[in-house]
Amino acid sequence: MTVRPDRPIYSKSPITEAVIDIRTVNVEGLSVRDLKKAGDSLPGYVETARLQQIEETVTANDRTHSQRTVGLAYRREEQQSIVQLRLEGFACSKLAPYDRWEPFRDHAREMWSRYAEVARPSVVKRLAVRFINLIAVPGAIDDFRPFVNIYPATPWNLTSPPAGLFLQVRKPLKAGGLIVLNETVVESEYGGVAIVLDFDVFSEKEQAFDNEAIWNQIEELHVSADEAFESSITDRVRGQIR
Repeated sequence: MTVRPDRPIYSKSPITEAVIDIRTVNVEGLSVRDLKKAGDSLPGYVETARLQQIEETVTANDRTHSQRTVGLAYRREEQQSIVQLRLEGFACSKLAPYDRWEPFRDHAREMWSRYAEVARPSVVKRLAVRFINLIAVPGAIDDFRPFVNIYPATPWNLTSPPAGLFLQVRKPLKAGGLIVLNETVVESEYGGVAIVLDFDVFSEKEQAFDNEAIWNQIEELHVSADEAFESSITDRVRGQIR
């Protein structure tokens, strides 16, 4: 796996959460107890939650709900890192401050290896990377165009922060898969508003388990996410986060 030499590295990364997610078909009989064995071996991580799934059963005369544990969540506080070990997959998240892709990817791969030893996956159902970016906007926002290249068009000027905004763009990838961009605005902790650019880039092509192929594809998904982000921001924002 190689890094593009022209890829910009930002010292003030706007990423508030980065995620690598792998959905799998695992060895028959895999249990939450097995997941706990793997989770308790993660260096520096502490179990923080049990992941629950609610199931509904409907009959002619009744409707009942049941709940079962489908995974465990672990957190490493000093790294602001979260790992989810599920009966049908694995996820690793890095919360802000986010440095760059390579350390995050390598750490996620190491944690994945401990999960895979126990889960023994045979099929991969979904691969995804997700990056949630927060773009600070100084003062009131009356025009999105100085900040992002994807914006709503309205018949009036936005002379104050909008009371609500949600914009979604779905773009197919040439190699298969999809980029889903969700854009919204939130109140900034520094006053004014911030633009949220949430990129979910994924492939749902089922394939036989091949560890090297998985991580090569994750790398390709990251490149697509990186290109989508660069296409979505302006030079003004680049100056802000450089």
